[in-house]
Amino acid sequence: MLLIASVGAQQSSVAGFLVGAVSASVLWFSLLAWGGAALAPWLSRPLAWRAIDGTIGVMMAAIALQLASGTGLGPGLKELSAVTENSSE
Repeated sequence: MLLIASVGAQQSSVAGFLVGAVSASVLWFSLLAWGGAALAPWLSRPLAWRAIDGTIGVMMAAIALQLASGTGLGPGLKELSAVTENSSE
């Protein structure tokens, strides 16, 4: 809430920002409720949850491999170990 207030205070039209923020919030929660109701029959099946859990697992493994190899965001294990070795000398 603090972020919305601080961004809103910087706008030239605070009332316009307020109307936009409120309408976006109403739209988001309405679509979330509608989507939940529409997907309820599909999400009640165990196969759907296995697919969701499998997708999440693949994504977590990909992120872990990227971080470990150093090709992801930030330093990898090789760079971290080199920094640790250099700082102990």
